[in-house]
Amino acid sequence: QIGEKNKLKRAAAKARRQQKREARFASFSAHLASLPDDAAREAATMAVKAKARAERDSDRATRRKMLTALRDAQQRVCIDCAWNGDMTVKEIKSLVKQFAHCYAAASKAACAEKPVVGLTVTGVDAILKEKLDAVSP
Repeated sequence: QIGEKNKLKRAAAKARRQQKREARFASFSAHLASLPDDAAREAATMAVKAKARAERDSDRATRRKMLTALRDAQQRVCIDCAWNGDMTVKEIKSLVKQFAHCYAAASKAACAEKPVVGLTVTGVDAILKEKLDAVSP
């Protein structure tokens, strides 16, 4: 039941993002139509593409910096999950949520240039891998 709620939330969020995308496209198309000639339209299009490229590059640089900090962490924590065969499905879901929180906290710390702890998970079986992939494909 909770999974269904999450699916509905994700679907609604996806629909909102699609509507925003379509509204931006319509607005930009109207702006292009109002420009006097092809050269102006081409310049406007190139400016928008350059801005999007700069944002992507900035996001990539931030992500690369974060991943480098996590990889080069001075302290590392290894979590052995070889015993998860004794866990119930509910406990495995809880464990996956805890991993997600740990990773998010480490990522935020890396982006803020704070000390980072590297995380390593070992002994992952098929069920746990499936749940982890669902959270972070």
